[in-house]
Amino acid sequence: MEKKSDKSKLPLINVHTHIFTEKNIPPLIAKTFIPWPFYYFLHIGFVFRLFKFYKWIKDKLKPLWSFQTAVIAFIKTRWLTRHLGKLISLFLTLNALVILINWSDFSESWTWYQNMLNFLENSVFRYILAYNIPTVFQVLLLVVLFFLYPKVASLLFSLARKLFSQLKYLPTEETLKFIQRYITIAEFAKYKSQKGIFDRLIKMYDPGSKVVVLPMDMEYMDAGRPKQSYREQIQEIFKIKDEKQTNSEHLIPFVFVDPRRIKDEGKSFFNWELVEDEQGFRVRLLDCFLKDCLEGKNGESAYFKGVKLYPALGYYPFDEALLPLWAYCVQRNLPITTHCIEGTIFYRGDMKKEWMHHPVFTDNEGKPLQTKVQSNYELQLNFTHPLNYLVLLEDHYLAKVVGSASEPVKQLFRYDAQNKSVGLSLNRLKINLAHYGGRKEWKRYIEADRKDLSSELMENPDRGIELFSKQNPTTGKKELLYSKPAWIWNNDYEWFSIISSLMLQYSNVYADISYVLHNEDVRPLLYQVLHGNEKLAKKILFGTDFFVVRNHKSEKELYAELLESLGEDKMGQISKKNPKEFLGHVEY
Repeated sequence: MEKKSDKSKLPLINVHTHIFTEKNIPPLIAKTFIPWPFYYFLHIGFVFRLFKFYKWIKDKLKPLWSFQTAVIAFIKTRWLTRHLGKLISLFLTLNALVILINWSDFSESWTWYQNMLNFLENSVFRYILAYNIPTVFQVLLLVVLFFLYPKVASLLFSLARKLFSQLKYLPTEETLKFIQRYITIAEFAKYKSQKGIFDRLIKMYDPGSKVVVLPMDMEYMDAGRPKQSYREQIQEIFKIKDEKQTNSEHLIPFVFVDPRRIKDEGKSFFNWELVEDEQGFRVRLLDCFLKDCLEGKNGESAYFKGVKLYPALGYYPFDEALLPLWAYCVQRNLPITTHCIEGTIFYRGDMKKEWMHHPVFTDNEGKPLQTKVQSNYELQLNFTHPLNYLVLLEDHYLAKVVGSASEPVKQLFRYDAQNKSVGLSLNRLKINLAHYGGRKEWKRYIEADRKDLSSELMENPDRGIELFSKQNPTTGKKELLYSKPAWIWNNDYEWFSIISSLMLQYSNVYADISYVLHNEDVRPLLYQVLHGNEKLAKKILFGTDFFVVRNHKSEKELYAELLESLGEDKMGQISKKNPKEFLGHVEY
């Protein structure tokens, strides 16, 4: 009972939120979703102005919807009008059905339809058929149906989608997700600063709750330059904390790092040196942007409590430019949140030849893993794949990267060229594999009853899949098999088992459930994991991906539904206790 009481005193922490504005989004984000040159017509500035115009029109039409409500209420609450309304509904629905079929491509080829029409025209129904009236009146009839009977109109619209062959030109599922994301961002475009979005977010939670805010640096995704620079975005966060604005103590920001910015801006962005003291070799930050964020500036304490990574934008998490930063994070126990899901924000530029094979993993013949990439959308999976983190967590793979790195990096990791090994390990790196792979991968795990590896998580709940070893059938002992990640990758095993195995095998690997928890069909699996695997339950973090997931459900709705599904104890574990362990150094 005492432990439960202690847990209840901890603040709720949402470990995955966003408060960036439309100024931080590249203008040509529709690139690759829409063919050239049409994506120029979906320039983000034009779309947002169009959305604002739509909102203005919607506000102007509010009296009309109020009138609609009053009319429907009048009809429904009186005996005579209620029954008369049923007759009107029948009249409008029958005519709407006939009009839609007549407009469709199938009206002349459907014998049953012609027979039905003949029957209607030769019966009492001929007096209420209006499909031969001019088109303008047919459209007006459909509008009246929509106005008075929106539920019936919705059903007819579903039918219309099956009737018209032109609807095959509607966007793909991926494009629809992208459009939803576009609209969600546009909804928040009215906020000119991150402060406005943050204030809205924090008010959705109980007093004392905290949120981890993850900025986004999308300048290198090759979709145009955002209106506001990345440094200006970060300065806004500094301003919220510096001025001690309302609720600022509840803001836990991470700093976004892109290795291409490190290379472009050099020491002004990330400046480090290797020092040796009583603790051994360490990374010390010199004056630079990251030092201001992670260690504080002007005598203030550090505001930024971790690092945000987004490999889908076009790089691997083991890029050489990032390695000294990861050593620094291990040294200071700083957490990293990294994107680990198939999504709509990814690199939009030209693909490079070297991306067609993995730079580290090889098959059992020593040949580089060939990746299956045919589009930018698929390319993101190469950079985002959870197996990439084995390169950081396992010295064997890390040595391959360090071996081809610059001399300062080799010195930092104490690289032994003769044995091709490293003296400095990153296996204590604290990583949150954000989104836990996503709903698609959770569904694949649930349905993967014939794949051997997917069953290993159930058969071996303490370790899950052996990611780079195998069991010798003769001796029964485990033997190293460093080609196994390439085999797992090539056989397209689902990410849920892979991520869960990483969490079980490495003490500081976590996963948040942002963008997964709004899907009710996978919540039973979450419940099963939290109640059936205590070791794994300690590594799952509560996150919502606000405001990106707002097109599905509100923060209050997400939290309330999850609390009902999991119960107070498990909800407290993933939203209070586990986040505290992940963040570690954050003051409460």
